[in-house]
Amino acid sequence: MAAKTVFVVDDEPAVLATIDRVLTSEGYAVRLFDTADEAAVAVDRATAEGEPVDLVLLDVRLGPRSTKSGEAFLESLVGRQPPVEAIVMSGQLSAYALVDLVLKGAADFLVKPFSPQTLTQTVRAHVEASRRRLDSRPSPEAEAEWASRDVFIGCCTNDRRLGVGLKRMLEKVGISAWCTDIDLPTRNSWTVEQGGRILDGCRSFLLIVSPAALASDEILDEMRRAAARKRQQAKDYLFLALLLPGVDAAALPAELELAERKSFSNSTRLVDDFESLTHAIRAFLAK
Repeated sequence: MAAKTVFVVDDEPAVLATIDRVLTSEGYAVRLFDTADEAAVAVDRATAEGEPVDLVLLDVRLGPRSTKSGEAFLESLVGRQPPVEAIVMSGQLSAYALVDLVLKGAADFLVKPFSPQTLTQTVRAHVEASRRRLDSRPSPEAEAEWASRDVFIGCCTNDRRLGVGLKRMLEKVGISAWCTDIDLPTRNSWTVEQGGRILDGCRSFLLIVSPAALASDEILDEMRRAAARKRQQAKDYLFLALLLPGVDAAALPAELELAERKSFSNSTRLVDDFESLTHAIRAFLAK
């Protein structure tokens, strides 16, 4: 397999030089950019040539030379098919702003200044995860590990970034999670069976529900089947729902027996509610 490739985007030459030195010594193929414009062109070219980028380290507060903002570049990376994983870096953003970027699709964040050890550990974890995703069918060992997690997140929305962002937020506070689409666009038998097995292992089920989900009988049936699977286990379980704007909680299947419903209108509201969400999960897991 080709060398693991990391693109670094930052407008500070000293930061670029330091990251280059640290990651090159670890065996990564590193490319440096001081504007998002140049990095975007390079990502397009690498993809066209069949040389996927494993990871992008991105300073979201770039200087005036970059006509494309860091946040706009992040959104373009997340929106690609397949997405390009990005870690945002900043020493100027608040915790709320960093979490908001994770909800928008960033894989993780690094707060400047960070140590060489923190950099290498973070990059190694995400590059290895990116490489594992090249094999879409997980090993039995990986599936067993997923099924031991605390929370199964089901995304009933066509924007999976929210579920992935929430998963990363939960893991930052010590709650393990697994995330999937309830309405998988490329459904096949092993994916459905795998999702069921992982759901059986997880102790709680968190739904992210969009208005479109309530218009789909198939998705509503999936919710009912998920509830039935947990009841058949004869174990305590926790069902939670995060409701996107336009969703009436009363329209959700009664079979879910939801312990809690949270409505939110944007990611800031979700951040505000995050503490109560984690409290509910932790209280259940402590039983």
